[in-house]
Amino acid sequence: NPIMEISALNSLWVRVPIPTGDLDSIDQQADAKIQPSSTSPSISSLVAKPINAPPTADPLTSTTHLYYAIQNDHLALSPMQRVTVTLNTQNQSTHALTLPWSAVVFDIYGGSWVYTQKSKYTYERKRIFLDYVSGHQAIISEGPPEGSMVVVNGALELFGVETGFAH
Repeated sequence: NPIMEISALNSLWVRVPIPTGDLDSIDQQADAKIQPSSTSPSISSLVAKPINAPPTADPLTSTTHLYYAIQNDHLALSPMQRVTVTLNTQNQSTHALTLPWSAVVFDIYGGSWVYTQKSKYTYERKRIFLDYVSGHQAIISEGPPEGSMVVVNGALELFGVETGFAH
C-alpha cells in the first residue's frame, strides 16, 4: 500500500536549498524562474511564486530551504524532477558586464578566461570573474573593459594552441 498518492499535478512546490550564509542576499519576496534541467536554455522559463512554508533546513549541507509554487497546467514538470532555479538577489545591479557563454574557457584549476583581440591576428587571454550564467550569457564581475572585442567562436581552439591542452 502506498504511503501517499499525488493526484493533482497542476500545481507543484519547488524546494530550493540555499547556503545559509547567502540567505540574506536573496530577495525572498520575488518570483523565481524555473527551468527543467533537461531542456535547452533557449526554452523559456516558468515563473514560480514564493510561498510561506514551514521553515526547513539541512544541517549536513548547511542549507536553508525556500519554497516556490508553480502552475503546472501543461504538466511540464513532475514530482521530484530536478530543475534549474534562478533567484533575484537583494542588491541586484541593473548594470552588469555580460559576454557570450561560448567565449568563456576554463583552465585546469577552474579559473575562467576570455580571449580579447589586441590587433588583427593577435589575441590575448584575459582573466574574468564569473558571477553566474543566464541562458547563453555569462555575467561577470571583473574582466576586460566594456566594449572589448571578445572571441566568441574558437576560444577553445586558441586556448589549446596557447597551452597545448585540448578540452
